[in-house]
Amino acid sequence: MKKKQEPGNLNLTPEARRLLDWLHDLPGKEERRVVIGQYVARNANNSNQHTAASSWEHFYLKVGEQTGKYPGLAGFCFSQRSVDGAGGENSPSDCNWREYAAEHARRGGMLRLMWHAANPWTNETSWSSVPEGHQLAELYTPGNDAYDRWNGWLSELADCLAWYGEQRIPVLWGPLHEMNGRWFWWGTGEEEQYRRLWCHMHEYLTGTRGLNHLLWMFCPDARADGDRPLQQYPGNRYVDIIAPDLYYSSPESQPDSRLYQEFSKPSYGKVLGWGEIGTEKARFIDNRKYMEDIRSHFPLVTLYMQWADVDAKDRMHPFSIVSNLHTTELFLDQWGIDRDGIVT
Repeated sequence: MKKKQEPGNLNLTPEARRLLDWLHDLPGKEERRVVIGQYVARNANNSNQHTAASSWEHFYLKVGEQTGKYPGLAGFCFSQRSVDGAGGENSPSDCNWREYAAEHARRGGMLRLMWHAANPWTNETSWSSVPEGHQLAELYTPGNDAYDRWNGWLSELADCLAWYGEQRIPVLWGPLHEMNGRWFWWGTGEEEQYRRLWCHMHEYLTGTRGLNHLLWMFCPDARADGDRPLQQYPGNRYVDIIAPDLYYSSPESQPDSRLYQEFSKPSYGKVLGWGEIGTEKARFIDNRKYMEDIRSHFPLVTLYMQWADVDAKDRMHPFSIVSNLHTTELFLDQWGIDRDGIVT
């Protein structure tokens, strides 16, 4: 029998530990071994025309209307700020989508929660830089304004996350993602300081606040600075799932496999997935391609999450399941796991 994965947090709740063990065992199954996921919404100011409520209707409920099945994984973000800076609140919140996340979980689904954290120095959005003359280390070193602001946000974040623990809902928690790119402020700092920033968050949420229902996802970008994630990886003690974000350059392209080859090594021993997946070109794709590529090239991947549609430069980028082709056929794939197939 394959040895069970040792979690980073030895105090995981029973529900979180069962989910981790189940994910760990999926590659050994002949069928029903990849969880189909869909990102739904930020708390406010999505990168499309939808509110959290209409996102739920369009990206989630509409899948059920078309297929009779629902995504096994649903993703939500605590951010209230859009790429272009819309939204006045930087503090994390789930007030606009908590009821939808709870409904998905009550019906057996798996939750992926994110936070596109605003810039604690400048109050700009995630898509900004550490200001010149400053460094990530300030966020885990007391005695400066950025530390106070960042740790205040972490306290509010912990208050939000604690509710899911009270409901006995395990959460896939993937903070500070795409860190090897340089489009988010947390990716513009030094690699060692990024590791320490991750560990500081982990120790606060897990140790200080006792949020033992979190499974921590490390989600680098599969295309950007291929060696940088190895320098930023916080260590096996602080990670449960490694799930790079994988975007195809076109519907016909083959994905980059470098990070998969690295993180599938036994020295990591982690559950593998695709944290986000989609195609960059504003063209429709066959939803079945992602599953077929996992089957053909990435058989250890156990979950993936298609992104929601993005409105950019007067053009809609159709990332979502419902906006692409052969949705019903995807849910008929023998490898696919929908909401009814999740074991928690």
